[in-house]
Amino acid sequence: MFSSISRAGWLGFFLALSPWASSEEAVDCAKRGASLGAGVSARGLDRTCAQAVFNRAPASQSTTSPYEKFSAAGFQNLVSLVSHTGTDKYDFISGPNTGLNAVESIALSPTRKEVWILNRQEDGSKDLRVFISRYGGNLSPIRVYAGPELSGASLIQVDRAGEEVALWFPEEKTVKIMGIGSLHGGKDRTLVPKWSRSFSIPMTDADSIEAFTWVSHKKMMAMVSLSQSQVSVFREPAAVGPASLVEGPIRLPSNPKPVRVYWSEKSEGLQSVFQDGSTSLLRMDP
Repeated sequence: MFSSISRAGWLGFFLALSPWASSEEAVDCAKRGASLGAGVSARGLDRTCAQAVFNRAPASQSTTSPYEKFSAAGFQNLVSLVSHTGTDKYDFISGPNTGLNAVESIALSPTRKEVWILNRQEDGSKDLRVFISRYGGNLSPIRVYAGPELSGASLIQVDRAGEEVALWFPEEKTVKIMGIGSLHGGKDRTLVPKWSRSFSIPMTDADSIEAFTWVSHKKMMAMVSLSQSQVSVFREPAAVGPASLVEGPIRLPSNPKPVRVYWSEKSEGLQSVFQDGSTSLLRMDP
């Protein structure tokens, strides 16, 4: 099903780790971001902060849309947005109006021009906060989903059509999918997640999954363990029942360490990005 091709370098500041962007800098940027005032965009936050956030964020808290040349990453209550069209442009979502406390997972919807954030509040409850991806600052989310239905969720993905959202619940070893529909809640409106379907992922090491890639048009999900340098690919069930294993676990190169895995529309395969900025492709065979 998948064939591997050799690694190749790929430019992009958000792919390679830079020694000058430290964890301390990310913490400092998050503190400054939390104090953003109304209408403030990237004041006091710059490329160094963007680099620090991307370097500090684990795979679950960073994502990229190569087709749209847009990236996002979160650290604590700060989300960095980077557009890679021509000269890189930086912006940040942070401040009291955002309601962000601790970013746990982040996903982009190029179709809807939205960034979806799985956020953990101080009391441990979780919510989904949706922002317009092209704007930064101390902004209120355009939609908020909240309720006990999100308890236990750790990862989020949005399908490429912008019609559905999938969340991973590791303790249940289950993926739950919610239709977005035409909901456009105002800043004071909180929506309750309603699952359109769910299915279990038959795997023994669910806790090791640090990211997953949803290839929705192929009804496939790639469950990624970066710490173990491997990917397992599953197919959604046609009806009731668990997902079926397509292939895996597929071993990824471990030196340098893989830091992200995503679906490449252009190459029709799973693109792995490594700590030195190089990449490898697991191409889907016909």
